Parts: sequence; C-alpha cells; structure tokens
Amino acid sequence: MPTVAQVSALALKYLAPLGAEMDEDGDICIDQDGTLCYVSVEEFGKQMKQGNDILVKIYAPMVWDVPRTPALYKWVATEAQTDYLCRVACNENHNEDPKLTDIYLEHGMLGDNMQAAELITSVVYMIAIVNEIYPDIHETFGGTLE
Repeated sequence: MPTVAQVSALALKYLAPLGAEMDEDGDICIDQDGTLCYVSVEEFGKQMKQGNDILVKIYAPMVWDVPRTPALYKWVATEAQTDYLCRVACNENHNEDPKLTDIYLEHGMLGDNMQAAELITSVVYMIAIVNEIYPDIHETFGGTLE
C-alpha cells in the first residue's frame, strides 16, 4: 500500500505538464489562467492508522466572501449537485466573517491505484466547470472573484 508521500509525489509528477507546484501547505496547486485547482493527499479510514487507504482530494475555489443565505444553501444542496461529476460546497468557517462563506468544487478519488489520466482528467474537468459557472454564481449570490 502506498504512503501519502508516495501518492503526493506521483500526483505532482502526473500534473507537472499542467504547471503543478507544491504550495507551502503541502498541497499541489495548478493555476490555469487564473483559475486555481488544488490537490491534497491524506490517509482515510475508520481508525486512521498507518496502512489505510489514501484519499486524493481535488478542490477548486469559485467565489469568495459570499453572504450566507437560505437561497445559497438551497442551491448548493439541490441544483448545484445535479449537473456535475464533482460536488459544489461551501466552507463551514470563514476566517474573517462568520456571515460569509466561500464556494468551491470538490472531488475525491482513491490514491492507492491512481492513474495519470484519471487525475489529469479530473483536474481539467474541474477547472472547466469553475470557468463555466463562477460568473453565474457571482451574479446570483454576490461575493468576490479574487
């Protein structure tokens, strides 16, 4: 069974053609013309003991500092979950103002047997979705784009 370090190194190698770099938090960052996508690798499982499965989490921010409203949460819980292979989510705790949230896409895959095409396709797909839907989200719910 691979380790987190091994899967992280492999993910960085697979994503190198997209300009991937390791950030200060140990996540892999891909910047495609200003659209950011991150890949983090961690163990997961009931006991979180050495030798558990490896989870590769892919996430891409879309709109920041969005006011928390019932309409936003309804959209995230219903409409936003029906059209994409990844999940639209809001963060639970906003660093600066509890009345605000950030909206992002997330997707997870097992890293134990991760293939290059699977990871690259997931990252490219998420970047394309962010570019397609962030203007509508911003227009509908507000927030900032940077």
